[in-house]
Order: sequence, then C-alpha cells, then structure tokens
Amino acid sequence: MISQSVAAIYDPLYIPPKICHREKELQELHKILSDNENSNLLIYGPSGIGKTVLSRYAVATLNESKSEFTPVFVNFCYKRFREIMYQINSSICDAAHLGLIPTGATLPELWNIFRRLRRSINNKLVIILDDVDENNQQIHRKFLQESKELGITTIATAKVGYARKIRREYGTSLQIDFTLFLDLYSKTELMDITHQRVTIAFPSFIRPSIIRFLTDIVLEFDIGRPSTIIEILKRIYPISLRGADILPIHIQEASSDIFTVHDELSIIDSLAQISLITHLLLQKIARMFQKYLYEPYMSLNEIKKEYDLLYEELKVQTDPGELDESLNDLLRTGLLYQSHFEPDMFYIVVPPQKILEILDLAFDGTFE
Repeated sequence: MISQSVAAIYDPLYIPPKICHREKELQELHKILSDNENSNLLIYGPSGIGKTVLSRYAVATLNESKSEFTPVFVNFCYKRFREIMYQINSSICDAAHLGLIPTGATLPELWNIFRRLRRSINNKLVIILDDVDENNQQIHRKFLQESKELGITTIATAKVGYARKIRREYGTSLQIDFTLFLDLYSKTELMDITHQRVTIAFPSFIRPSIIRFLTDIVLEFDIGRPSTIIEILKRIYPISLRGADILPIHIQEASSDIFTVHDELSIIDSLAQISLITHLLLQKIARMFQKYLYEPYMSLNEIKKEYDLLYEELKVQTDPGELDESLNDLLRTGLLYQSHFEPDMFYIVVPPQKILEILDLAFDGTFE
C-alpha cells in the first residue's frame, strides 16, 4: 500500500488532512450535501486549481461524520459512456458488497443495472463526475436529466469554458441546482499549500526560503495553481529521499522541465539588449548565487554592494541612476526576477553556472 507521504505527491486522488483556504466553499458544499434533497452541483474554475480534491474532501469528511450516503467517484477524462457506467456500477457494488458486474454488458444493460443498484441502496447516493467537458457533455446531460427520478446527487467538476457553455443552454442550466466557482489562490495561500504538501510528503526539512522560492517561480510562470507546485515537488522528491538538501538549483532545474525558461539562445538574445555595465553586474550577481548556493534570493542592498564594488574595480565614479537602469533591464529581459513576497529580494531562474558560462563566451567574442 502506498504511504501517505508518497501519495501526497504522486497520487492524483490524494485527499489531504485539511483543505487550505477553501473554508467557505467547503461549508457551502457540506450544507448542500447534508440536505435531504437530491441536487445537481457544478464546481468550476481554472485547470489545476483543486476542484477534484475539494469535492472528494467534502464528500469524505461529511461521510465520516454522518455515514448517510454512498459516495462514488468517476473521472470522465478520455472515457466513453460504457466505461464510465461500468466504473460507477462497480463502485456501488464494492460499497454495498454486491457481486461483480458482467464485463461484457452493453451500455443499455449497464444503465439498467445502475437503476437496479440504485434501488438496492437505502441511503443517499452521491456521484462525483470529475473533469466533465465538451467531449462527454451528453453523458453529463443524461445524469442531470435522470438524477431526480433516480434519487441521486451529482457533483460535476469542470473548467470555466465548459461551465459557461452549459450555463448558456437553457434546458441544461435549469437542471443544475447549484454552481460553485473556485477562484485563484492568493500568493500567501499558495505558499501555505506548498508548505502543507512539503510537510506531509518530504522526509527531511526544507527551508522556508526554498518553499517561498518554489512558490515565487510558479507565481511568475503560471497562474498560481497547486497542481503546478506538485509537479515541481515530484521532480525534487527523490533528492530529498536520498537525504540531500534541496537547493535553489534543484528548483531551477525542475522548473525548467515544466516552464519555458531561458535556454542558451534566449539568454544570448537577452544579453544583446543590455549594456556592458549590466553584463558585468549580472556576472557579479551570478557569482554571488554560485558562492552562496543555499540562498535562493539576493537582496537589493547586496546588489547595490556588488554594483559599488564593480565601479571600484573599474576605477570610475558610480552613477546613481545607472543601477536602477541596470536592474530594470535585467528584470525586463528575464535575467533577474523580483520576489512576489518581498519586493527588495531578487532571484534567478537559470542556474548561475550556466549564466556565467554564457557570459564568459559572450565576453570572449564568441557571439560577435
């Protein structure tokens, strides 16, 4: 059996011990599910925002406390109607300790079996129809049409586009009793989710600055989805399992597998857009990150010190406005990034060694 720590990272159906920052939505779901009436719910929002885990958590926690209903979960993604019905019937049989469903049953036979199974269950039946989209809209519509007669509650999860589409269909929209929109998390909420998964899953301590760094990168390159956080955690988990410290370079390398970050050519193109002084400042910044390999951030004061040192080495007087110009150029070209949490803290998404190697080649005139 898979351990809870591994499941927290690798199991797409994992339910955490607590849902972070969805208290209002969870309370609303519990209220609807506790009602004796059968309802059709639609939970929608951006991809990877936590629709599935919220619906499963709501059903699981309410069922633990009251044991009033039989929960069934089926993911609709890339499945035909027959496969979906077989899975639903099998889940009901497992919950009710009934015999197996014949694998060769046709779709009409499977639907009739479903109707008979429903009559054999005395308590409430709640079916989570996960990841419904345009490809299986007819199946969703079938459940909406039959739900009241069969006495079932459905919770469908969908992306925003599908929700808009069916809400424009008068007949279908009338059959949906409740809708619940899941908005994006704030930056602090997303970091709390990152911290929760890291605490549950990782065998060794990960410094808060690394957790913040990971969250910063996801906020910069994505819309701040928990699913993207988990994708990065999957890539660095084996490092922690070996007992090694998680360093900024591990986050940078894992992120480069997911996001379109700078490759050599794009770095070269960015370097062509900045001044020689900015080149030299970037070199000093990269060397500092290379020297302090445990630190994911560099403060504005530290950058100022490196800037002053650069001018001392060049034996020229500093220009008060040039540092701001250089920083703006580095931020504009994506060679440096500003933290979403602390504006005076900066980070790089390309490993410092790679930046230094490209800078050395550029200074040698290789790209002239």
